[in-house]
Amino acid sequence: MKNNLTAIIVTFLRDEYLEVCLVSLRKTYPDIEILVGDNGYPSEEKREFCEKHGAEYYELPFDCGICVGRNELVKKVKTKYVMVGDDDFQYGPHAGVDEMVDFLECHEEFDLIGGRIVEGGKVRNYQGFIHQEKNHFVYERLNLENLDFCAKCGMDFKKCDITFNYFVARTEAVKKVPWDEEIKVAYEHSTFFIDFGRAGFNVAFTPEALVVHKPPVDIKNKNKYKDYQLYRNRKTDKKRFFSKYGINYAIDMAGKKDFYDGTGTGSVDFLIKTLKRPEALRKLLFSIAKYYPHAKIFIGDDDEKFLAEDYKKLWKELADEGMMTKPAAFNLPYDSGLSYARNFLINRTSSPYVLILEDDFVFNDKTKIEDMIVVLETDPTIGVVGGLVRENGEEVHFEHRWEKKGDTLEHVSDLDEYKEMAVKYKITESVLNFALFRREVFNDLKWDESIKIQGEHTDFFLRFKDTNWKVAYCPDIEIEHNKGNQNTDYKALRKRKEFLILAMRKYNLRKIKYLDGFCYEIKDGEIVEYREPLWSK
Repeated sequence: MKNNLTAIIVTFLRDEYLEVCLVSLRKTYPDIEILVGDNGYPSEEKREFCEKHGAEYYELPFDCGICVGRNELVKKVKTKYVMVGDDDFQYGPHAGVDEMVDFLECHEEFDLIGGRIVEGGKVRNYQGFIHQEKNHFVYERLNLENLDFCAKCGMDFKKCDITFNYFVARTEAVKKVPWDEEIKVAYEHSTFFIDFGRAGFNVAFTPEALVVHKPPVDIKNKNKYKDYQLYRNRKTDKKRFFSKYGINYAIDMAGKKDFYDGTGTGSVDFLIKTLKRPEALRKLLFSIAKYYPHAKIFIGDDDEKFLAEDYKKLWKELADEGMMTKPAAFNLPYDSGLSYARNFLINRTSSPYVLILEDDFVFNDKTKIEDMIVVLETDPTIGVVGGLVRENGEEVHFEHRWEKKGDTLEHVSDLDEYKEMAVKYKITESVLNFALFRREVFNDLKWDESIKIQGEHTDFFLRFKDTNWKVAYCPDIEIEHNKGNQNTDYKALRKRKEFLILAMRKYNLRKIKYLDGFCYEIKDGEIVEYREPLWSK
């Protein structure tokens, strides 16, 4: 290994991967200089491990992001060349680092050369060109035929715009084009290469430089790695990427379009269960079209007859109103229930966030789904964030703690201990059915399909309490509950108390008392409703 190269590695909550990375890098290149920047949970043990393997260890602010981390490390690089790699790479004889340095030494017209990764035993390619059209980017995959050959360094190569995050570059070039520190993780890769090319620097690709991505490791701290995945999967950096370049969408190398509608809700699936309330559903959909025309809407309809032609007409009307994405409606078994429908829709969607809605809600100026995303991005341990529901102008509250006293379940009022962040919120134990979930939550629990209605909500959040997820409530994010004009058929299906009894008996409950003193109690096998004075014990 030549002494004119420094490797930089930013690590975050992946200690086991970092260990494999450092050991393999030091073994493959005994003399290489290595700088490690840790923006996770620093420790003396980690510092000692890095120093044992000849790496300088630097503590960075927690979750400052890979861009801040790389910029801080590059500032410390004194060699002519810098190698950039992730903390989950494993180096071996095919890494080709020396050869990439030789390539830059004899090709002054290039400033960076990148390689490929091997993942799951397969070689992965991410090298190509980025073309900016009027309002979007198009990523074009590099043709691997007819590569050029450098006889001096013995490598095939070809000019391109972007490669993997495994590359060797001229240090001065990278210092002139720092990573965009307004981006923590998502889109930092594209942004760097776009800015690098626009600054007049040239990129090459070689298929012969290979590192292993995500080698088999024994993850000892599962919770820490779970935290990593939550932070890693954030999509709020998308706003910066799209606004920075003034684009509305991007077409990736596989031909898939990635949209940005100005709200960041492209990462949200809007899920609606409906039954015998077509006019209410209509009002909801038109209100969504007004505020979120790019919304991805999925409807579960468990009525006796699925009115396909009515939906087709409705889709056309919504498109005329400005809805950019056609909703999808699923014909579910008759009266399969709210719990079944929600689980069904969750299983058939894939976006990182899931918005749960009632079919008689209506969006207004304060229905800010993007602010809910901000709360989830602020704290990766928050699994769901709910907003305020207004019914006929009056506030409806269901944010509370749960307290079981013998066979009575009480809703206990929260203190107003709000966090005054970018969005005001507090931690609670329950919210209403206007709520945004992380999809990962549903790996831990779903709705109990034996409880079709009336009790399914209490059951879900009681089980939610037993997970490691938190519940957040935002009083400034609102939705309207358009409750009224419910037909007789719907009311008969909605008011079945046998499912509430089923839910209560699941927890050996005789009585549930709400915040306003309203009570449900099982007497002689039936539900009795009444109100207790709030001061009663």
